[in-house]
Amino acid sequence: MKKLEKLVNGIRGVGKRSWKFVKDNATYLAFGTALVLGGQSAKADGGLRIVNRVGDTEPSFCFVQQYDGATDGYDGAPKDMNIDFNDPDVDWSGMSGAYSVIPGHNLQYETVANNSKKPFNVKLFYHGNIVGHMSNRLVFFDDIEDPCDPNAFFGKKPVILESDRLPSGTSVDIKKLIEYEMIKNGGYEPNVPLINLVAGTYLDISPYGNATVKIGTTFLGDLSCDGKVDFHDMKLFLNDWLKSGPGLRGDISGPNGKPNGIVTFIDYPAIAENYRKDINDSNTW
Repeated sequence: MKKLEKLVNGIRGVGKRSWKFVKDNATYLAFGTALVLGGQSAKADGGLRIVNRVGDTEPSFCFVQQYDGATDGYDGAPKDMNIDFNDPDVDWSGMSGAYSVIPGHNLQYETVANNSKKPFNVKLFYHGNIVGHMSNRLVFFDDIEDPCDPNAFFGKKPVILESDRLPSGTSVDIKKLIEYEMIKNGGYEPNVPLINLVAGTYLDISPYGNATVKIGTTFLGDLSCDGKVDFHDMKLFLNDWLKSGPGLRGDISGPNGKPNGIVTFIDYPAIAENYRKDINDSNTW
């Protein structure tokens, strides 16, 4: 532990040479990381409401849920919860939204079993003309009305968002985002900014973006996407060390809990927190 403490203090005291320092001592850092691991509690039910806001439009939302006894498919999502863009009674003009897609169906609600490994695949849409550009963000709630409590939904299961519309990084830890916004920042709407929509015509039947919500199937810091965080992920993290720009796998956090376009010590704790956790290891839970 003294060796690890010395290394950490050394890292804090250096500038650009810190990348080499960390790389040369990755084995010690990895070992020290494993010493601070804590267990996860049993799996738990939960629901997550995903609101896709484009500018100030009135959005529709997507609600994804897990609970014991459910089966992948329509449980909790009757067929009348399908989004039908051809419904003559619904005018989508000027509206944005999201829906969870399964083969042949666009669901406003999708429910799966508590132990399901199935990700929720979400499509983002807007209907109307845009002049110039419009801001875009995803807002999260744990039920229809109330903001999420990071300690009360899905137990200790990680909830990870991935999207091709993220301006920085490739994934976001929704629970940590909520913790920052609700507890540290006092905000009402935990949200993730997305890339602005540029000028053009958008149709509800042609989603402009994709997102995937993975609940209990991966960890933030699982850069190799194999369901666990280990030395392979540490190496990938070090490859991105002090790099800046979009789409960096090592850019997994920032001062406000969101990827910020540069890989620094702010990103390292996510690797440390989840090091040696394996989504398929019963001891993890």
